[in-house]
Amino acid sequence: MAKSFLINFVLTGSICFLIFWQSCHGPVKTDQQPLWTFQAHLPVVSLQDLDEIRIGIRSASHFYVQDKADGHLVTDIPLPAYGLGGAVLDDYFLYFGGSDFYFRCYDIRENKTVWEYPTGMENEATPVLDSTAVYWGSMDSVVYAVHKITGETLWQFRTGCHIHGQPVIADSLLIIGSWDTYLYALNRKTGHLVWKFAAQAGIDQTPVIIDQTIWLPDYDYRIYALDLQTGQLKYQFTAENAFEFGGAQWKNQFICTGIDRNFYFVDTDQHRVTIRGKSPVAVSCSPVVHEDWLFTGQYDGSLYRWKLPDMEKELLYQFDDRVLTILSDGKYVWAASWDGGLVCLTVK
Repeated sequence: MAKSFLINFVLTGSICFLIFWQSCHGPVKTDQQPLWTFQAHLPVVSLQDLDEIRIGIRSASHFYVQDKADGHLVTDIPLPAYGLGGAVLDDYFLYFGGSDFYFRCYDIRENKTVWEYPTGMENEATPVLDSTAVYWGSMDSVVYAVHKITGETLWQFRTGCHIHGQPVIADSLLIIGSWDTYLYALNRKTGHLVWKFAAQAGIDQTPVIIDQTIWLPDYDYRIYALDLQTGQLKYQFTAENAFEFGGAQWKNQFICTGIDRNFYFVDTDQHRVTIRGKSPVAVSCSPVVHEDWLFTGQYDGSLYRWKLPDMEKELLYQFDDRVLTILSDGKYVWAASWDGGLVCLTVK
């Protein structure tokens, strides 16, 4: 708890300083004009690449489908419950959690709820799906597996504290972290525990899996590499400060950045760590990589593009509030902020 308080204190101080700095120096000029922008009703919490022409956007109160190229609004669905968890659209069925202690399957064609599933607390985590089930973790500490069509319970698994991060499907496993400091590997058909790994702080970062190895940066200042099948620790590195978000893969490198703003490049073969550059402001969401470009969003609302491996940066856009999520399909990059703003730019 003391470490969590310290992290929040540092972040709050950093944000206050940035607000003061901007009030004295004025807005930052951007280097690229957006293709289009959009203003949602409330914070945009997740983006989904639906197909070649459409993008899905979940705000706290709506789900939007927009044309990628010109931002034309195809669908605007007011959701039956407020929520800060991501949504996943599968065919015409939208899966999402709410702050009213329900998780729902919603038919966007008919504008009606197909089923709703009660939980013990809010559902603020983005779900994942396979051909049969939808999986998510709840603030009530439980991991749920529910049949996608019927809403029938397939299994439940209780952890020791609330769950905020998105699970990852890997082979027969469901990998998910909890604020009880454990990363869990569950059999996704049965929900039985396969293994668990104890970190030194709560986990809500989404891990990245590279060649049967799980890469996880955490609040405990560490970057972990774990064997996917056994959970055995292969490697760990201790940084100068906490990692609030997940990382990204570039070739054989795992890239992440923490509250200290350093960019850590970990060679996934040799387990060598190098620091290449420093972000002007702490990142406010997980980074995204496409080919030789790294995209980051910051707490001051800036969206940067970094050329890999030299890390030459370019400011792409400046929001009025912190960046919450970034998505790229290789042609376009989208970013959304806490104030509901959304911007679309070209990748190159």
